[in-house]
This record gives sequence, C-alpha cells and structure tokens, in this order.
Amino acid sequence: MSAVYYEGASVGDDAVVQAVAVASNDPLTSADSYSKVIAKALLKDDEQQSTISNRTRVYMSKVYPVLSVVLGAVSFSGDVVGFLPMKITANALSQVVTLASDDHSSSIAVIKGLEELSDHQQFLNSLSSLNFELDNGTDSILVKATNLLVAITDFLRISIQFLQKHFIRRVWDQVTEDQVNRAMRSLKDARQNFDLAVQGAASATILRRENEEVTRKALDDMSPLTFNKIHDEIVRSRLNHSGRWLLEHPTFNNWLYGDALTLWCPDEGGAGKTVLTSIVVDRVGSYLKSQREIQPGKRVGLVYLYCRFQNEAEQTVAQFIPSIIRQLAAQDLSTVSQVKKFNDEHSTQQATIDEYTAFLSELLDSFSAVYLIVDALDEFSKFEDEKKHLVKELLLISRTRTSLRIFITSRPDRDIAKEIGGEKVEITASEMDIHAYIERTIETDSALKSWVGKRPELRSKMLRTITDKSRKIFQLAKMQIDHLVAEQTVEDVIDALDSLSDNVNDYYQKSIERIERMNSTKVQNIIKSILKWVYYAKRPLTVREIYHILAVKPGNKSATRLMSNVEANKELGLEFFIDKSAGLLTIREESQVVSVAHPTVQEYLKTLETTLLSTAEEEMSEICLAYLTLDAFDNGPVSTYWISELYFVEYAGKFWGEHLRGKREENATLQSLALDFLKKERVLSYPVQDASALTQSMMSYRAFVLNVPGLIVASMFGLVLIVEKLLDDGIDINQTSGDGETALYRASQTGREPVVQLLLDKGADVNIQGGEHHNALQAAKIGGYDEIVKLLLRRGADPNAGAGDKYWLRAGAHAHIKTEESTYGRELRAASARGDTEAVEILLQQKPPDININFEGGKKHDALYAASRGGYEEIAKLLIQNGADANSNDILQAASLEGQISIVKLLLQNGADVNAQGVSHNTALQAAAVRGHEEICALLLEKGANVNAQGRFAGYGGNALQAACSIGHEAIVRLLLEHGADVNAPRHGLDNSYVYPLQNAAASGRVEVAELLLDKGADVNANYGQKSNALWEAARWGHKDMVRLLLDRGAIINIADAKMWGTRGAARLGKNNAVVEMIEESIRLCRLHGWYLARAIGARRTMSVTPYERHAARAIGVRRTKSL
Repeated sequence: MSAVYYEGASVGDDAVVQAVAVASNDPLTSADSYSKVIAKALLKDDEQQSTISNRTRVYMSKVYPVLSVVLGAVSFSGDVVGFLPMKITANALSQVVTLASDDHSSSIAVIKGLEELSDHQQFLNSLSSLNFELDNGTDSILVKATNLLVAITDFLRISIQFLQKHFIRRVWDQVTEDQVNRAMRSLKDARQNFDLAVQGAASATILRRENEEVTRKALDDMSPLTFNKIHDEIVRSRLNHSGRWLLEHPTFNNWLYGDALTLWCPDEGGAGKTVLTSIVVDRVGSYLKSQREIQPGKRVGLVYLYCRFQNEAEQTVAQFIPSIIRQLAAQDLSTVSQVKKFNDEHSTQQATIDEYTAFLSELLDSFSAVYLIVDALDEFSKFEDEKKHLVKELLLISRTRTSLRIFITSRPDRDIAKEIGGEKVEITASEMDIHAYIERTIETDSALKSWVGKRPELRSKMLRTITDKSRKIFQLAKMQIDHLVAEQTVEDVIDALDSLSDNVNDYYQKSIERIERMNSTKVQNIIKSILKWVYYAKRPLTVREIYHILAVKPGNKSATRLMSNVEANKELGLEFFIDKSAGLLTIREESQVVSVAHPTVQEYLKTLETTLLSTAEEEMSEICLAYLTLDAFDNGPVSTYWISELYFVEYAGKFWGEHLRGKREENATLQSLALDFLKKERVLSYPVQDASALTQSMMSYRAFVLNVPGLIVASMFGLVLIVEKLLDDGIDINQTSGDGETALYRASQTGREPVVQLLLDKGADVNIQGGEHHNALQAAKIGGYDEIVKLLLRRGADPNAGAGDKYWLRAGAHAHIKTEESTYGRELRAASARGDTEAVEILLQQKPPDININFEGGKKHDALYAASRGGYEEIAKLLIQNGADANSNDILQAASLEGQISIVKLLLQNGADVNAQGVSHNTALQAAAVRGHEEICALLLEKGANVNAQGRFAGYGGNALQAACSIGHEAIVRLLLEHGADVNAPRHGLDNSYVYPLQNAAASGRVEVAELLLDKGADVNANYGQKSNALWEAARWGHKDMVRLLLDRGAIINIADAKMWGTRGAARLGKNNAVVEMIEESIRLCRLHGWYLARAIGARRTMSVTPYERHAARAIGVRRTKSL
C-alpha cells in the first residue's frame, strides 16, 4: 500500500506504538485502545474539533467502534507487524476528516459512505454475543475482516483523492463521484460479509455455550465436589523444584510408566505429603498431556482427591465415587451423555454405591489409562470402616482394569497397608527441600536477613541444625524457623538454635503461651474462642460465620446490635487475630474457611480437651441458642434482609443440639435456654436439618420455618434430659409435625436409642404412621440402627406396617401389595446384608403370606444375594429354607467373586445353575477367576462349569481364562487349561482391547503366565484385526522380560503403523528405556538381515534361522518358505 496518499496527515507515532503495546499485553482491552487512537486521529486538537461539522463528527464517532474491532480481528491473528493497517487507516481517517470538515457539497458522497460504514448496530449486537471470542470464529472471520479493512482503506484512499484540492502530487485528477460510489458499494458488501461471518460465529458460540451449560449441569448433578481450587492453593504455597526426590524415585516411575498399578506413600505427619501429592498431580498431568500430543485421540484421564480432616463429616464413599466420575467425564466430553442418562435414571432416588461403581467401571472401559491420586486418606473419615470401604471399592475396580493406577498418601496405617499392598515409598522431607525452605525464609524475613548479613555463619548453622533436628518432618522444620523468627536479637537466635526441640507439641505449647502473654485480654479471648470453634465445629466454618460468632453477646437479643458488632469486627479484620495466633490458625484462601494451620495442630488441641477446651462445647451451644433467639425471629415472618444477612443461622440451627447433648444438658443455664427456645410456637432449627433451607438467601420465612413441636427437635438431637423435662411439663408425646412425624419417629430415624427408650417408657405409640418412611420401625431399619429395631419390635412394632392405610387407599389395592412387598423386601435385604440373623428370623416369622421372599429390595438384588455376597451362611440357609431361589440373578456369581466357598457349595446343593450368565458378574467361573479364588474355580469346574463360556459383561474379560490372565494368576490359568480352555479364543461382542488371553497376560506383565499360554499353543501375533498384538501391550506397559519372551517366540514388531503408531511408539509410551532399546535393536536386526530376506523369496536355506530373522521376514512382508 503506497504511503503517498497519507503523507502530510500523520497521526502521532507515539500514540500508535503505545496502543500496539497495550493491545499486545492485554488483548481484552485492545479494542478500547484502537478506539482511543482513532479518536485521537479524528479529533487531534480543539482547533480541529471546531472546524468539523456536527454531522461528520457523529458519523466518525460511529465508525471507529466498528473499525477498531475489524483491526482487532486482523491483528489478533498476527504479530506486531499486523498492527500496521491500524496506523495507515488511522492516518487516512485523519485526512478524510480534515478534508471533509468544511462540509463542501463535493463531500456528500464521502459523507454517505461514512454513514454506510457507521450503520453498525446489528453488527455490534452480533459481536457482543461473541464476547470478543474472535478466535472461535475460525478463519472465516479473519478473511472477512481483512477484506473489510481493505475496503475501508480503499474507500478512504478514494475519498482523499476526491476531496483534496491542493494535493502535493496531483496523480488522481480524474477521480469522480462514480469512483467514490463504487468504493462505497465495495465497502458495503465487505461490511455485510463481515457482519454475516460474525453472526455465524455468534450463532456457533451461542450453541457451544448451550452445550457447555448442558455439560456443566450434567457434571454438577453427578457431583458438586471438585478439588481444583484446593490443588491450586497448594501449588501457590509450595517451593519451586521441591519433591524432585519422589519424581526421580524408581518405584514412583514404575507406577507412572511401568508395572505397578498401586503406590502407597505413608508419612508420619508433617513430612509434606499434601505438597508432594500436588507435585505428583502436576507430573502426571504433564505426562498425560504429552501422550495426548503423541496420539491426539488417546483417552487418558487424571483424577485427584484431597482429603481434609476438617471435612471428615462430609467426606464419604457416596460423595467421592461420584466426584471421580465427574472428573473423568469432564476430560472426555463424549461421555457426558452417559452421565446425563445416569442422572436421569436416578433423579427420584439416590443411586447406590454399587450403581455408582458399576457406572465408574463403564467409564473406565473407555479410557486407555486413568491415574487416580488420593491425598491424606487417613483424613478421609474418622470411621475406620468408611476408609476401608473407599479403599476396597477403588482396589476392586483397579484389579479388574489394568488401565487404572492408584496413588495414595496417608499416615502409616496397618489396615490401609493390608488393603493396598503393592508398592510403597515412605515420605520424608528431603534435605534439599528443607534447605530451600530455610533459604527462602532468610531472604523473605527482614530480621533473619539482617542477622545473617551481620553474622554470615548463622546461615550455615541454621541449615545444619534445623536439618538435623527436624527429623525430616517438614512441618517441624517450619515451626523451628518460626520459633527463631520470634526471637529479639541475633544472639537470641543463636541460643535458640542450640536448644531447638524436635517435638511438634513443644512449639504449639509455646504458641499458646505466647497468646496468653498478650497485653490485650480481649485479643487473647477472641483467639481462644476461634480455636475452640475450629476444633469442635461439626463442619468447616467460613470467615463470615466466625464474624457472626464473635458478635454474639448472650443475653442481648437485638439483631441490629449483633450486626453492628459484626461490622466493628470487620473493621479490625479477622486476619489480625489469625496473624496473632502464633501459627495455630489460618484462612484457606479459596474457600475462605478458617481452620487450624496443620493437622498436627488438631492433634495437639486434643491434649487440651480437659484444660483450655474443657468448657468449649457449652459455650458453643450457648452461642448457637443465643443466635437462634434473636429478636429477628420472634414474631412471625422475617424480612428477607434478615434471612440473607444472618449467616450463622444455618450452622446454629443444624448443630446447637449436637453441642448440647450429653453431660452439658445438666448445665442449668443451657437447659433453661434450650427449653425456652423449644417451647416457642415456631421452631427455627428443624427445617435446617436437611441442609437445604438456606440454599437461597432470599427465602420467605414461611417456607423456611415449619411448625414443628420442640419435643420432636429435642428427640432428633438425642437430648434425653430436655425431652424428659418437656414431657414432665405435659407436652403430648404423640404430637406430630406437618409431615406426620412424631418424636419417636425422629429419634428412631436419627439413631437416638436412649431417647427411644425414654419415649417408649413414657407411652409413645410405637405404630403411629407418618413421615417419609411411614413409621418409627421403618425409619430405624432404613437407618441401619439394629438395636433400635429390636427394641421397637420387642415393644410391639408391627413389621408389616409399611406406608399406612392412607397411602394404600390413595394408590389402590394393587399398589398396596406392591408397596408392602417393596418395604418388606428392602428390610429383609438390609438385615441380610449386615448379617443380622436375629432380625432376619423375626422378619421371616412375620412375613405376610402374599409377599415374595425373592423380591429385589430396592437395589436390584434380593436378600439371598446380600447374604451370599457377605458370606452369611446361616442367614443364606434360613432364606433358602423359607423359599429363596438359589438360582436368582447373580447370587452364585457374587458368592464366587467374594470367595465365599461355603456359600457356593450351599447354592450348588440347592439348584444353582453353574453356567448361569449374571447381569453384573458374567459366569461364576469368571467371577472366581478374576479374583484369584482357585479353590472355587476347581469346585465350579468339578460341578460342570463351561470353561470356555463367553460373558456379556466387559469388565471381567470374555471368558474365565482371559479373566485369570488379566490378573496374572498362574495356578488358575493352568487349572483352566487342564480343563480344556481354548488358548486362542477371542472375546466377542465387547471391544477390541485385550481380545486374546495372551494380550491380557502381556499387559499384566506375568511372564510365567505368558510362557504357559505359549507352550499350550497361543498365537504370539493374534490381534483380532487390530495392530496391538501381545508384544504391543507388553511394550506399552514397559514389561521388559515379557517383551524379550515374545520376541524370542517370534512376535512381529509393527514397524510403521500410523494408526496405532507401532510397537516402537508403544515402547516409548511405556517409558521403559530398556524396552525401547530392545525394540530398536530388533528393528535394526530386521534391516541388517535385509540382504538375506531379499533372496528368501522362493529360496531355500538349510541353516537355522533366528527368531529375529523370522520376525524380520514377516515384518517387511516376505513370504516364508518352508525352510524359513
């Protein structure tokens, strides 16, 4: 583009350069920068503004928003050179404005052109829907934007030629109004084309956003639980290059690249396991990213779970398994439809753990590799059974799917170690990491930096002493440094170094002493109060909740006064008290949760339960009750302002009784507060129990507060003394809530046995109907409270009473039978699943004559299935004697899977079909084989099991031999082969991975199993139409010995397979250098023998041929002669 036509009308180069710099650094503000530059070009100074007609100024003010976006679209796709059109066009605009400012009649055509360009409202509307996502518009927008920019520039060029009276070089004397009009038409067409392109991109963007919304909802419905914010927070706090020792550890690399499917990393506490977990997450993430780049269509997944002791009450298997599903689905959006379907199928009833794990297994089948990382498993739950349950569920899946690799950190735990087995690396803080932390502290703490500057020998002494006395516990090293920083002089630091303690609790005790030496008693008390709340809280508390807790003054019921106190606390800031807590407290940045600074602080506070914290829960229950009796809740409906501003009401309503229960009920003051509160006509606390009452801040009081008698609330909390006093005051023991619930029902539902006993002793009606579960007995059964169930039955509870006549009459007689059968089936199954022989006997004795004992109790399986899987032989016998069908779905398979040989024998004796196909576990023989139960396999074969039967369920392989090979169980493989298992039978109708037994064995890395299969005639190169033969699988998983065996037995290397990127690519993926070298050497040998192979066509050779030569001949397509 010639510079001739804009010389003499230059806009300031500095302004252009500055705009380019701003746009380059922050593309989001680039359009605004363009607008300002062009505006400056149009209106350079006040004098020029006075000479421009209003009409021209209006048109030009409309031009530059369009032009700035056009320039932006072009420039976003190029480097700084791409901004040159902006400078040219801005100068051309300046020329046009200057020349048209006199508003001569000759400029009418130009003015019309400007008007055409300024007609951009529809364009801007379309563009706004893109939200400046111009990169999503593909090349179409760029092309159209470039064309429009050319048209604008050409129009301006023609306009300048047309308008200029005394141009330096009169080279365009012949420019006419027709030429201006043609340029204007070109401009119009280009603008319309650009407008259409933007509209198309906007439509695509809207559609994409709608799809994203569907995806987000499906994932949120599956689980709201994500851990990315926790991970990011940890990453921000960790030292650069820390944890290298773990990443370089051979055992870790064997887990990441090699044979190991599980890796457990225990630490004694404070060694930095959570930071190391975050490092592992990032390392695995980088590795998987590289794998996707190598093979873009490859499905690999990373899932991570961070357990927190503060969240123990909210961390359950039922929460974590759906979170795993959510994370997996988010990494493969093609699975979102499956997630949505699962959610829809369970929209009215929560899915069971079995259903979640089955669905997770289904998702895992679509991934070639998934890495699951669990941090701080010891903090998952305070209930040992819940921890074991999570580990068992995860390991059960991993044992049937070699694509799943699990990494776990925790405190040393015998039970966890027993469950996990496999590889182990003990976590200790490395000397390098401790040194790095000390060096960073010296550089960032002004006092330490000054002292080390004065006494250089202090640095080396700190490095040496802290490293020795921290015992490789990172948290201890941190506390030792914090202790030194608190000293007053460099001499004090040197003395403190000589007397450093190696006990964490000593430093926490010093922190408490430091707090108690504070001059301000108020600050002391506030910090101690926060410590009490953080230690005893039933769930994590946020900053704004702590502000409200500190604002409560027992005895003062004014909500207005409370809010005034909150504002006063905010002025000082909670951070002030956290900073003064001497390292005991912290605020989690992302969640704004106030917590102890480290799990070891929680352990230390436990030692103070009888001293500093002895009255904590009494104070907490008083605060809760005081909050709930604020005057804002006294007189009927409360304004939405109060409901949205009183942030502590949810916690207070949900947990006040938890803090009061027990010996604290004897406190006369608290007893009086509780009784006064419970006798109010409207009780605030009850509806909060379902944790949904405050999900919307602007909620009407009527919807928030139900008319629930105080007796029911007290019974639900298990407040025995309070319940007794309410009854002594003459309250009706059988009064009901709006949902028909009684105090007995609520106490039974929540497992409050002492209250149930008291209510029954006082004459509560044991069979009154009402509530979600219809009566107290059903509520206790569903809750799994066995002792309460037995107590209610002894007191005359009717086990056949289900939904109550009012529900049955409403539904009709047929629904009556169905509902009764469903209820009975659920209860019988529940009792069988927990091994409660007494409860099963009672239920069987009282079974109505028209009820089917084989009814599936709400979880797709009946009572006999539950007893068989659990190994409860006595219950299984009882059920069979009372008509249970031993041949019902999956019962024999479940017992075989769990290794319950006595149950297997019992079922076979009672007619179970040894070859029945199950819904979830294929055949019993496959189920036993996949878990390595050799004795059961032998028994089933003895009873006529079909050794080659193909299953319908992909998880356990096509037949028993493939199932046994997948776990590398040599004894079972041998047993099956001896009974006629087909060593080359593919699995049909499932998928194309691990089709043959040898492929399963190769992937497992069990050389002895592969040798056994090959000796029995397994085809070393079988691949069922795929190029991933057994050698490919062995190379992919880095099994060196397996690769050697297969090559020696004549396995073919796929030298150039674009689709599966060949055996060499698989070896590189496996990250075992020895395997890569072995494959490379084999390929070199193939090429070395090329001279012979060329002659091999039709030739004979009497000398022996090496496996490499045979392989090479096949690899390059040479037809073998008999001698070859």
